[in-house]
Parts: sequence; C-alpha cells; structure tokens
Amino acid sequence: MVRRLDYFRLPVVASYGWMLAAFVGATAVFHAALVFAWPLGRVGWKVVDYVWLLFGLLGAFSGVQAVRQEIAAGLLPEAEDVVQSDAVAVLDRIAIGASPAVCRALDPFEPAPPDEETARRQREFDQVCEWFRLAKRRVDGGLPAERPLTMEGLGGGPVPAATEFSIVASLEDAVARYNRAHATVERLSRQADQSNAEATLAGIGPFLIAIALALRITKVTGELRLERRG
Repeated sequence: MVRRLDYFRLPVVASYGWMLAAFVGATAVFHAALVFAWPLGRVGWKVVDYVWLLFGLLGAFSGVQAVRQEIAAGLLPEAEDVVQSDAVAVLDRIAIGASPAVCRALDPFEPAPPDEETARRQREFDQVCEWFRLAKRRVDGGLPAERPLTMEGLGGGPVPAATEFSIVASLEDAVARYNRAHATVERLSRQADQSNAEATLAGIGPFLIAIALALRITKVTGELRLERRG
C-alpha cells in the first residue's frame, strides 16, 4: 500500500521548496569555491558568463518542450475528431457515387444528343458507377489503412475518365482533406510525445535554471569583491 501511495507523489522538480533549496545550496557552494577557496580574477568571472548562460538556455529549452507537449496534447483530441469527420465525408461521397444518382440509365425524355454522344455518356456513367460500387464494397469495414489515402486505393484502380461527374471531384477534395487532417494528427502525436532525452531535460531543467541564477549571483559577489580590493 505504501508503494501505491508513493506512486502519486509529485517529483521534486514540481516543488518550490526543493527549487529554493537547490538555489540556496548552489549559491553557497559557488561562493565557497569561487569567491573564497579559489577566487577568480576578472577574466575568470567573464568566462563564468558563458557557463551560467548555457545552463539558463538549457533550462529554457526544457520549458519550451513542456509547453509544446502540453499544447499538442490538448489539440490532439480535436484533431482526431476532424479526422473522423473527414473520414465520414469520404464515405458519404462514395455512397453518393454508388447511388442511383450516378448508377442509372440516361433519361430518354431528356433532350437527346446524337446517339454516339448518348452512348459515350452512358459508358461514362456505367464505368464511374462500377468504380464507386467497388469502392463502397472496399470501405464497408472502414477506410483502407494506407496513408496517405489515395483514390486508387479506394476503388482498386484509377477513376475512369469522365467529364461531368462532380461527385468525383468532390471525393478527391474529401480525400485530400482527410489526408491533411490525418497528417496533422500524426504531427501532434509526435509533438505530444516525449523522448527520453526530453524527459531528462524536463526533469533537470528547473534545477539548471536555479544553478544558473546561483552562479550569476556568485559572479556579482566575486566582481564586487574585486572592485573593493581594487
């Protein structure tokens, strides 16, 4: 039971007290070593600037990655909802393409074009209809797993050449939107994740900033001491 309760304790980096203790301890150690035991000269204190600025920069990086991770994790559910919505749009357009709106014989009461033109248009209707019917059978269990999603993957081949089917263009647009949304989810998933190096940096980042500030204060003390001696 004790172990289970210990699991819920926050790490020391989440404690103001531990950060203050690290700052005070580092300040005392730096003063004892660099001001009294092995005092630095003017050039030495200038070099210290490089050190404390480097520590501060690394600590700032830990804050940047924490903000990135938090924002990405917050946006991810909404982006996943967009993917689901765009997937439904793709399925809806496939259903329309396989419906009687496309899978039909040309109305004999429509203004009749030349017979050859009528035959050509009917062939286009039939070919596009067959493509959409095949696509509908392929997506009965959901969209294909391939990424990015392609028109060829949906219908088992390219869409037949056609001149008057806005549903084809509408499906192409829906597929493009779905791919963009899916790519966004993948990007946010990567940004919401944390590598081992980033986890380590996040853990020590606050301590690095505390050490940088302690070293900066020690530098001020050392330079003041030199000024008084001068």
